Amino acid sequence: MRKKTQRGGFTLLEVMIAVMILSVVIMALLQMYANGAHIFKTLGAKREINQYISLLSANKKYGLESDSFYLDALVDDFEISNNLRAELKNIKMEVVFEKTKNRRTVQEEKTNLDTGRVILKVENLQNRDAFKTSFLRLRINE
Repeated sequence: MRKKTQRGGFTLLEVMIAVMILSVVIMALLQMYANGAHIFKTLGAKREINQYISLLSANKKYGLESDSFYLDALVDDFEISNNLRAELKNIKMEVVFEKTKNRRTVQEEKTNLDTGRVILKVENLQNRDAFKTSFLRLRINE
C-alpha cells in the first residue's frame, strides 16, 4: 500500500493572489508618496510667491499698474550676491492690476482711496514652473 505524501508548499493560485495583494498595496503607497510630493512642491511655490508679494508690496514702482518684468528689477536697490541676482533674472513676473469698484469712496479735500486686485503670475524660466495668485492692493493718493 502506498501512502500519499503531503506537500508543504503553496499552490500556484495562492501565490498569484498574494502577488496581486502586494501589488495593490505597493501601488497605493506609491500614489500616497506622489500626492505628498505634489503637495510639498505646491506649498514651496506658494511660499516663494508670498516672498515675491512682500517684495512687490514694498516697492512703490510695481503693483499698482499692469506690468511685466523680471524679479531682479525689484532688488536693484539691494546689495545681494551675484548668484542670487542671476537666479532672480530667470523669474519673470507679470502683474495685472484690476481696479475694483468702490462701494464707498473716501474723498476728502486731497485724499483719494483706490482699491484694486493684483493678479501676480510668476514664471520660472529655468524650471518651467508657473504659478498664479492674487491679492488686494490699496492706494491712498494725497
